[in-house]
Amino acid sequence: MHGCSASSLSGFRMDPMSIDRDFTLTTLRDLIRIDSRNPGLEVGAPGEWEIARHVSSPLGELGWEAECRDLGNRRTNVVARPGNWVPGIIK
Repeated sequence: MHGCSASSLSGFRMDPMSIDRDFTLTTLRDLIRIDSRNPGLEVGAPGEWEIARHVSSPLGELGWEAECRDLGNRRTNVVARPGNWVPGIIK
């Protein structure tokens, strides 16, 4: 098994990034408020569509190609790729 150790990361540097604190907190509050209980575990539960829509929307606004994929039984995945994405090439 391969693990990360300090020596394997020596010389690795991440560019600093800024985080919009207000956007982050608002998004987290919104996500907590959305009822996304699993209908496979609870009869009548709403499923994940609304939360997937809420996650995919800002990704699209940030230039990502985001889509919601219905898996059936009110289960949903969000698939997102950077804009102008070419398979096998990450820019």
